[in-house]
Amino acid sequence: MKKALLKTIGAVSVCLAGCSSVSSQVGGVPSPEFASQPTPGPVDWENEDIPVYTEDVSAIITREGNGFTIQLASNRATGYSWELADDYSRDIIEPAGAEYRDPEVQRRGAEGQELFRFQAVGAGHTKLTFNYRRPWEKETAPVKTLTFGVEVRPPN
Repeated sequence: MKKALLKTIGAVSVCLAGCSSVSSQVGGVPSPEFASQPTPGPVDWENEDIPVYTEDVSAIITREGNGFTIQLASNRATGYSWELADDYSRDIIEPAGAEYRDPEVQRRGAEGQELFRFQAVGAGHTKLTFNYRRPWEKETAPVKTLTFGVEVRPPN
């Protein structure tokens, strides 16, 4: 009985290790803007000093060479996910990665978080637009759209 239980626990542990709650895909589908791109520059994304912006903020001000993250609530159980529109200047900011984090509380309808990381690569102004939609419903208007104005200042 103990051996069978230990084998089951071991199998579950292996599955969980391979089925991480963090995905490099956005909304369960690969996002071409974030696919296999190295982070431009030495940004330490685990650093607690990297600013994280939510939908409560519409203006982002940073300096060239700095990184920032936009974190948006998302409920994958509904099929919806955030997608980045292609309306920003890559001369000013570049995508540096994206991931989905499962809800902290595992209950029906709980929201997870989608995190989009960016690197400021040049001074100037641009915008980032995110659309909340089901990836397979391209002809349907998004249920929600968020736009962030981004100002990148020259380095000190």
